[in-house]
Amino acid sequence: MEAKAAYCRHADRLDVEAMLSVFTAGCEFQYGPGSEVIVGIDAIREWYHLEVDRTVASLHMVTNFEIDFVTADLAKSRCALHSWKRFRDQPEDRRRYVHYVEEWVREPVGWRQSKLVYQVIAETGTTTPRGLEHLGSSSAA
Repeated sequence: MEAKAAYCRHADRLDVEAMLSVFTAGCEFQYGPGSEVIVGIDAIREWYHLEVDRTVASLHMVTNFEIDFVTADLAKSRCALHSWKRFRDQPEDRRRYVHYVEEWVREPVGWRQSKLVYQVIAETGTTTPRGLEHLGSSSAA
């Protein structure tokens, strides 16, 4: 949970490099159903900049953590996210409700995220609202 809290703090500061510090070099990231899996720090960095570079302010609140320690060095987790963002190019603030479904590995420097699946449940303040794709899904971490 400490690494996830750090990630959210970095996201709220709009600090992409610090956000990336919680990921493994080969981390896999998927932003919803049907979207391609983005692999590796460089590809994730590029994707994050598309969002962060147009963001003025951000707040990420995570709760409802479920953690399954598969082994001493591998954990699967799920938590709920409520995020708020203000953009330069959008008249309305966006609020988003998400399940983060994740895998974490213990490295010499501590726990690092090796997989992140971003399951949007609902959102407001966007011209392309998403949500409900994952409600009822039994594919938890």
